[in-house]
Amino acid sequence: MRIALALCLLLPLGSHGRISNKKLLELSSNYASNFPNPLSNPADCHAVELVEGLGLCDVDNILLSQSKREIMSALNSISTAPVTLCQTTSSNEASHDEASHDRTEIALVLIDHFHHVPYALVPAQTDDDDNSYDRYVASASQLLAQELHNSFGVGSPAASCASTSNPSVTSGILVLVSLSERVIYLSVTAGLLPLLPQSRINRVIAAAKPSFRRGDYDAGILSLLATLEKQLTLPPPTASEKAWNSFIGALPVVLFLAFLGFVCYSSRAAGRRSQNLAAVRRELTKLEKDKAAAKAGAYKCSSCPICLEDFKSGEGGDAIGSDDVQVTLCRCGHVFDAGCFSDYLKSGAGTVCPICRDPLDGSKPPAATAPGVSFEENPGLHERQSNSSSYMHSSYMHYQPELDYRLNRVRRRYPGVMREEHVRRFSAVECESFAADPDFVVRRTERRETEGRSGRASGSRSGRGPSFGGGSSGGGGGGRW
Repeated sequence: MRIALALCLLLPLGSHGRISNKKLLELSSNYASNFPNPLSNPADCHAVELVEGLGLCDVDNILLSQSKREIMSALNSISTAPVTLCQTTSSNEASHDEASHDRTEIALVLIDHFHHVPYALVPAQTDDDDNSYDRYVASASQLLAQELHNSFGVGSPAASCASTSNPSVTSGILVLVSLSERVIYLSVTAGLLPLLPQSRINRVIAAAKPSFRRGDYDAGILSLLATLEKQLTLPPPTASEKAWNSFIGALPVVLFLAFLGFVCYSSRAAGRRSQNLAAVRRELTKLEKDKAAAKAGAYKCSSCPICLEDFKSGEGGDAIGSDDVQVTLCRCGHVFDAGCFSDYLKSGAGTVCPICRDPLDGSKPPAATAPGVSFEENPGLHERQSNSSSYMHSSYMHYQPELDYRLNRVRRRYPGVMREEHVRRFSAVECESFAADPDFVVRRTERRETEGRSGRASGSRSGRGPSFGGGSSGGGGGGRW
């Protein structure tokens, strides 16, 4: 076991600029273990229906409701497509009999961007040193898709293989789409690798590119799924396809790496869940104090709303960000780490304040406070305490958008611990207790108990209702548009 863990940390996954291999794997595993399962947590996935072995998780609620229904119909069509993983020659035409077909479980995960990788660790897209950003996106999408696949357990046992020498073969696919990174990755179980080599995966991705480039993600996903069904039902790859995709011959290596990933995931899952719960409690405790101070008209911003890291005190009371640079103050009075705010501007959404949505007006701070910001001397940065109830109301109303923003940042960072229902409850003016909220504690305790068997998010329902069959990723392929 120790040898497997050591090998897991030394796997050559490639360089990613400012983010190390070990860190990228850790972030992906951590995020996947807390990501909402579309079958056991449909609310956070904005799912429209529950079907055994099928899942659509749109955590950022990007797709239209009608499109989601069409996508679920397409997923069901893929699931029932005539696929046979273990061909037999003992009976004539047996492989064409519907009873011999294997059901394919499939999950589609759509996200706005890689929430689990901090801005500061992402290589700049303008880097000229051997395409570090492209290599980062390729590795990050692969790791996240495969970790989500393992966490959900997508893949049902292949009925055609039950009487063969390998009855544990499963059939499952997880499709990951990240819009900001413009990347698609298909993670498939080992049993499907011969039917979905990289050449066929490339055709699937190519079908979605035209619509994705126009920003029509609903149509792009439907085209992707329709092409995926066609590729699955094609005859087994020819000799030329096998030669083109030589990784099929290295299947034992892929399985060995999958085993190492399972060992690493299993050994770290319990510790990660405990650490995440403790981290959320710390953030909520800080927000409790800030909310009480805002009601008293004495709130002082002490951390960056984007990365949630604490500010430092510089000479003369100037605020220094967690990146050791003087903080950035917007005209609306909201304060951020200079690095985080700079990354926000580069993201393409930087025309308004990320908290209150007020125009940035060139994103330059007022002359009276540039280049540094003093917590003690600048009354525009912090509300002063007042005995006036009307002043207190005004102070809290100015703080409310920041509270909502911070709660959502915590939810995005720990999606399996913090839910939308908690954000709605804690943002209410009358709510004064966050970390000690009884419903919050009960939910997290129940989650840890029910996940104890496998560490998968799908276990949070204790086996009740629809679920996936317990498959895991055996490889796959991806591409960008």
